[in-house]
Amino acid sequence: MNSLTALSSAFSSGACRHAGWLRPLLPRGPLPLLLACGLLCSGPAARAEKLIAGNTAQGDAFGATSAVLGGTAVIGATGKGAAYLFTGLNNFGFPAPISYLLPTDALADSAIFGDGVSLNGDTAIVGAWNAGGGKGAAYLFRDLNGFHFGSIYSSTKLTASDASAQAYFGSAISQFANTALVAASGGASIEGAVYLYRNLDTAPAAVTQNVKLTASDGSSPDHFGRELSLLGNTGLIGAEKHQNRRGTAYLFRNLNLASGTVTESARLNASDGVADDYFGMAPRLSGNSALVGAGGALDGRGAAYLFRNINTATGTTTETAKLSASDGVDGAAFGYRSSFSGSACLIGSQAGAGGRSGAYFFRNLDTATGSIQENVRLTTTGAVDGFGGSVALDGDRFVIGAPAGAGPVAQSGCADSGLISTFTLLDAGAATRATEGLSFASREDWVIGQSTDANVITIMAGDSGRVEAPGKGVYVGRAAGADQNRLLIPGSLLAGPVQVGAPGNSGNLLHIPATGTVATTSAISVAAGSTISGDGLVEGNIILAPGAFWGFQSDASLTVLGGVSLPSSFGIPSLQGLDGSTPAGAHRLLDGTDSNFASQELNNWGQANAHDIGNGKIAWLAQHDTILQVVVVTGTAPAPLPALHITRGGGNQFTLSWTTDLTGLIPETNPALTGPWQTIPTAPVQSGSNYTLTLPITAPRAYYRLRRP
Repeated sequence: MNSLTALSSAFSSGACRHAGWLRPLLPRGPLPLLLACGLLCSGPAARAEKLIAGNTAQGDAFGATSAVLGGTAVIGATGKGAAYLFTGLNNFGFPAPISYLLPTDALADSAIFGDGVSLNGDTAIVGAWNAGGGKGAAYLFRDLNGFHFGSIYSSTKLTASDASAQAYFGSAISQFANTALVAASGGASIEGAVYLYRNLDTAPAAVTQNVKLTASDGSSPDHFGRELSLLGNTGLIGAEKHQNRRGTAYLFRNLNLASGTVTESARLNASDGVADDYFGMAPRLSGNSALVGAGGALDGRGAAYLFRNINTATGTTTETAKLSASDGVDGAAFGYRSSFSGSACLIGSQAGAGGRSGAYFFRNLDTATGSIQENVRLTTTGAVDGFGGSVALDGDRFVIGAPAGAGPVAQSGCADSGLISTFTLLDAGAATRATEGLSFASREDWVIGQSTDANVITIMAGDSGRVEAPGKGVYVGRAAGADQNRLLIPGSLLAGPVQVGAPGNSGNLLHIPATGTVATTSAISVAAGSTISGDGLVEGNIILAPGAFWGFQSDASLTVLGGVSLPSSFGIPSLQGLDGSTPAGAHRLLDGTDSNFASQELNNWGQANAHDIGNGKIAWLAQHDTILQVVVVTGTAPAPLPALHITRGGGNQFTLSWTTDLTGLIPETNPALTGPWQTIPTAPVQSGSNYTLTLPITAPRAYYRLRRP
């Protein structure tokens, strides 16, 4: 047995998101430098991208509006009066090509082009609600699929046939297939109206509406249409100032059959709505469900309301579930921005914990009832920047605007594009992700590799993750067969239990480099075949199972402010990265721990258990209470110690035996492993190829070992 001691126990078990700042619109001509900042990373998906426009200046509010579909996004800069097209967001971390969307007619500086954006298939519509003295207009862009770079001009101009001054047509837009809804939320009475356009795929250079939508009980100043949504033949229109700003949302069905002027099929209200709730913000449709925000609810903390089975809704209907933020604060206006995709949604908030704005992700809304809170909250790592000022979600892909964020200059605006699964469950297989300027707090398990292999996530330096809801943890390679998954933490992670590997898998890794910190309120547990490594900081306990590995670095060590529990089999073979290139000398394996390794039943210490590591060098572990050292010298590893066997004999006796491969070994005993080891005075007897030693049973438990002279 290759160990410091061949240790046995006799007869017992072993112990142990907004518009505002106005700037002149860029003149036509050569396109100024536009940028999309992304970092290349291996694998079929890559790290988040920071999207910026290189021609924006302070106050341009790039990111105040956004829409995303697959790998394409349209982002508005409302302070500048501009809109930008990004394509190739799925190109594995390469910078996304960027184009500048321009209307065919010259707009005044104050048109606010870009404050309403919509994207569907290969078309986009961009509103300019203050064009023409406030009448407003919207511009259709076609054939956006494929690679684009430079200026793209609109093909069709949409207007309302009855628009008046200050109608603000184009303030909100939503598309589905070849149909669109465009809002004119102002007007002389600020009552608002919405206009329906069909056959946009063949629309001429200028069109007016096919149908006009109004509220049956509309009044001033409802702002009907300030935000809206279209899905199939159904439209959802918000009127956030209706009834003293209590607000309501209007549902329109069978729009494919509508003509002239139509009113709603049903109204959606909050069951607990009161004045100044502003219910009707950010209304969104997905499937047979609707989501409506109320940014003024709960003393300005905000809420969002979920409605299901809207295909049969009549009269006035109330919510199925109410969504709120777990860290809501007064004035946060949670629900003032939202996006709804499948059974998941992303909701923006103006403030949260520490006064920082954020975006909140909810899933499983197809079964949600009662009051629910987010699964994951995203924030930016940098300064307070209006992150969440716009949100867009399409399946796994998100775009979140930060209109006061740092673009090419401070407060010019930016947006973040990424994949939600980075922060929830990454199980695509051979997928590589990184946080890249985003921090998150999860209220569910964070899993890197549930059942697939080679998924990698990096929490970048300066970014942070929190997974500390009761009963939730972090899993790297969660199920049997989920191999070679990795979690790299140059940033920081605060979590409950962290599990690296599991029975039936191998090659999973938690790596904490010098800039990284992992704080656990439970423990980091490393399963057989998996590894913990790095030279960063662990605040909490580490538990290695038999067969687990520790990453070795000759010039650095992991600092552990907590306990470290090692299996009795831990030794030189448990160290990954130790080889013949390691310089000779004593190398500290870990630092800071208060564990007393002398009290752990570890078998493989000392020069007697040295291993050949190549290049003419041997290495062993030196045990010095709370210090672990790897000693590397030039030499040859000694032969392993033989196994020590215990056989119960007759009466009150037992026999110790070992092979005669090595001579001169000294048998020792230690009744409780608390005091010094004592040499057994009785001389062993050679019997064939074994030495034997017959001893009386003198205690319920005793420990024995062999030692070289």
